[in-house]
Amino acid sequence: MHDEIPITENAAFRPRYDTLDKDWDRLMEHCVELLHQGVITREPGRALNDTHIAPAFEKVIDGYFARARYAELEAYFTSSEVYATWPFEGELATWRRLADAGQTARVVRLWRAHIACLKQNFWYLVRERNAGFRKPKHSGMSDESDRASYEALVAKIPRTKEDLLGVMTLARTWFEEIGATEAQRERLATERAEVEAEARRKPEGKPDPRAMDDTVFWEVIGMPENGIAEQLEGAVARLERFKATVIKGFDRQLEELYAAAYRQDIWALAYLLGDGCSDDSFAAFRCWLILQGRAVFEGALADPNAFDVSRFDGEVDGALALLDVPLLAYETRSGKPMVRRPVTLPALDVAEEEGFAAMLPHLAAELRRARSAAAPC
Repeated sequence: MHDEIPITENAAFRPRYDTLDKDWDRLMEHCVELLHQGVITREPGRALNDTHIAPAFEKVIDGYFARARYAELEAYFTSSEVYATWPFEGELATWRRLADAGQTARVVRLWRAHIACLKQNFWYLVRERNAGFRKPKHSGMSDESDRASYEALVAKIPRTKEDLLGVMTLARTWFEEIGATEAQRERLATERAEVEAEARRKPEGKPDPRAMDDTVFWEVIGMPENGIAEQLEGAVARLERFKATVIKGFDRQLEELYAAAYRQDIWALAYLLGDGCSDDSFAAFRCWLILQGRAVFEGALADPNAFDVSRFDGEVDGALALLDVPLLAYETRSGKPMVRRPVTLPALDVAEEEGFAAMLPHLAAELRRARSAAAPC
């Protein structure tokens, strides 16, 4: 059952089998510590990851399979942001093992999460092309330089489209091999046709007659059950059922919540949870916080010191695409780009980062306990 995984003849690692992310961190830190102690040595020209960490982690994955910890495997391999067009060889091997274990639904969700990330980038490029060149408001570059940057961005569409269609073709083959449902295969075929046409299908039926209020807003947001990318894709599908004016109302409410979370104590929350937080990371964190649903978001704003640290998995980068949801939905519903009104954020002094732990003492203590428990074996 891989209770102890050998690193060398004289050293081993014992996974805890709570989450793969935590076991990976423990394994990496354990191997680095063994290196510092001289128990293992770095081979010339080879990275520690290649010689010790990755081989041991493969055995950790074996242990998760041996214990049927399929939910933890799915969570680990569900990415909120794709760093490569095609799934890595190791990912595909794990997905195949899940399929062989009868976990077809999980494999379909993993494919959908991967494709959703790629589609986000593709539809962003298409939307920029359809909107035409706009001089950035705060650009310090010449008009010629800004236009060249825009044209270079739009020029990525053909290759991005080709790659996305290729991945969708591979996914279709997998769906057929593993016995995905007819509805799942039809959904993939519909999405592929949209990509080929470079146009998202118009919503069918009459628009939802409801006005945009708090209840409807959070209904559109949904919950992060199958990964951020799938949640965002679902939000676009739900929002585009409304009238264009209502979609604008959603955008205004989103911007207001995004701005409401731009606070010193929320930055402290993001900084402590992520063990650091840049401007860009804080922007993504505020979107991530909204995507956790109404109860979590409002609870965090009411008392960030009481935030449940177990909710944060460190995956926030892909959440920034939440800001694109109303833009995509509006263009699909109206056939033209939406002009977004500027939002002024308050000034924040974030220079005293060493004071964040004192600002949120309970949260800091909880994180210390959690990280101490997750220390290498």
